[in-house]
Amino acid sequence: MKIAKVVMVMLLMLIAAGCTTMGGNGYAEYYHDRTGGIDVTTNPDVIPYNDEPKQFEPKTLKGKNSDEDNQLMLEDGYLLLGFSSFNARYEYDSNAMKHGKDIHAEIVVCCYSKYTGTKTGTMPIVRTYTHGNQIHYKTIYEPYTYNTYDFYASYWAKLKPPILGLQVIDLNDEQRKELNSNKGVAVLAVIKGSPAFMADLLKGDIIRKIGDINLYDAQTFQYAEQKYNGQKVNIIYMRDGMEAEKEIQFNKRDGTEEVQFNYKPAIFGLSVKELNNEQRKELDSNKGVIVLSAVKGSPAYLADFLKGDIIRKIGDIDLYDAKSYDSALQKYDGQKVNVIFIRDGKEMEKEIQFNTRPPILGMQVIDLNDEQRNQLKNKGIIVSDVIKGSPAYKAGLLKGDIIIKIDDIDVHDVQSFQSLEQKYEGQKVEITYMRDGKKIEQDIQFNSKPE
Repeated sequence: MKIAKVVMVMLLMLIAAGCTTMGGNGYAEYYHDRTGGIDVTTNPDVIPYNDEPKQFEPKTLKGKNSDEDNQLMLEDGYLLLGFSSFNARYEYDSNAMKHGKDIHAEIVVCCYSKYTGTKTGTMPIVRTYTHGNQIHYKTIYEPYTYNTYDFYASYWAKLKPPILGLQVIDLNDEQRKELNSNKGVAVLAVIKGSPAFMADLLKGDIIRKIGDINLYDAQTFQYAEQKYNGQKVNIIYMRDGMEAEKEIQFNKRDGTEEVQFNYKPAIFGLSVKELNNEQRKELDSNKGVIVLSAVKGSPAYLADFLKGDIIRKIGDIDLYDAKSYDSALQKYDGQKVNVIFIRDGKEMEKEIQFNTRPPILGMQVIDLNDEQRNQLKNKGIIVSDVIKGSPAYKAGLLKGDIIIKIDDIDVHDVQSFQSLEQKYEGQKVEITYMRDGKKIEQDIQFNSKPE
């Protein structure tokens, strides 16, 4: 009977652990990184908290209200590394400190817990007992009750003295609609004592231009900040629907890294879908496709096309669906073209310079000659040129290489190569090729079909 009782207690503990991180660390398990996977100790914008990370302990601040605490930390010049958020029966505060140490946070704002409910139920327990020489089993149902809580902690590192002193975020769809534009970044926080603070820029302002650089997202903001590092520059911003301009002296900061733009390749840059019946009825027409989103940095994005716009015509092509939209992209690839669209019931027209379609792989190829076919048993095509900046160029492929396989499929001629190129667009694929008589295998990320 004693063994049965122990088993029963253990099973009840497991049930109660259904919403816990029993035996683990909930703060680590449910951590949401906000650095893009960058180790804070290598971030040039952060002040090193300790040169010997194994020995330091993060400071702890007792949190009261997560939104208000986050705002105060941003205004005090701290960078949010990430946060932990989860629901559990219980979690030790010390686990938040342990995770903070693991990610090299200087400060952990901890530990918020909010009661979310009480769970009750019954758990079937199998008891064993002996009668004479026989073992008997009996199932009983034991009640259980436990409380659950939401837990939250945030992790921070101190930033170096800022160039301008703004924490910004991209505009949301509502703000873009209100501005009738994609241009601008919203001020999330103003760092105390910074040039922005002294110039009376405020949370909620929308920064539209720094010097000669239009701002569209956090990347373009960082680029402009670094371009005018240490200089006096004009800033154009919106507040309460009014545009204003200020001249601000930026701080000088050494050791900044060049901002890398990683925008998705796009000819025009819109994700679209067909109109629904209600929209067709409202327009009294089947003509048009509705914009779902615009690719950052694309011609459409820079020309201020917005979610909800209805694109009716590109050049001389009327649009009815994704197929007609794709046809227009192919026809006007790399050209300047007029686009007719509807916004808020009004028809408008803009002239747009389309980008040139980026190559899927980026190689010009030719078929083997008869001698080469005999040597390679009719397998392979020759690289006659490699487009600079393309996936093939970045992978180191050279003129004269002989492509014999793509993803373990034999390449026999130019036609089969083109078919495989289309089949694997947007994917990472192993390519097998010959160079100087040696076989080489290499993974290459093919470009996706542009929008």
